[in-house]
Amino acid sequence: MEEVKEHPYAMQCDAAKPLIVDTFKFTYDLDFLNPQADELTTPPLAMPRLPHEVIFAIGGWSGGTSKGCMETYDTRFNAEDPAGQRAYHGTAVLGFKIFSIGGSDGVEDFNTCRVFDAVKKKWNEIAPMHCRRCYVSVSELIGMIYAIGGYDGHNRLNTAKRYNPKTNQWSIIPPMNMQRSDASACTLNGRIYATGGFNGQECLDSAEFYDPINNA
Repeated sequence: MEEVKEHPYAMQCDAAKPLIVDTFKFTYDLDFLNPQADELTTPPLAMPRLPHEVIFAIGGWSGGTSKGCMETYDTRFNAEDPAGQRAYHGTAVLGFKIFSIGGSDGVEDFNTCRVFDAVKKKWNEIAPMHCRRCYVSVSELIGMIYAIGGYDGHNRLNTAKRYNPKTNQWSIIPPMNMQRSDASACTLNGRIYATGGFNGQECLDSAEFYDPINNA
């Protein structure tokens, strides 16, 4: 407080003086707030400068090539994946971590998986899947990540895997009834639904679900 009050930038800027006065008043009230008093109202000056919710756009395809960049709606944030470019992957969020599953760089399809820690702003490798999955459908349910269907570079897949972040291991779950890549996946009432997609010959209008309690 003493450094800012006496700093030349503050002393010579008339626009800054009201802000400094308001800041001193707020910090003084905060320090001497009576525990029995009403709650202290936080002025706009002291509100958090970053939003509570952040939307991430990771990788993708643009200009004839896959991208490894990450963007958010907050333009002050940028954290490119050092592992390189990745498109047509699936993503899931657990806490403050964003998981990037499978995908392709336009030449090679991946079985590798990456995780981005939004607090530490760091990328790390996690256990790879047992097979390559591009155009994979991904969803999260009860702390587990599910990778459903996709394309291994040769065939559309009906197989599915479940990732346990506590053990860093993938395990096999029963396959879907149909081969699906590019399907939409979501969770509802404790089940995972795979909707639509492409089987290699035609676009699908069917849907199916997986119940982890019954493992079917």
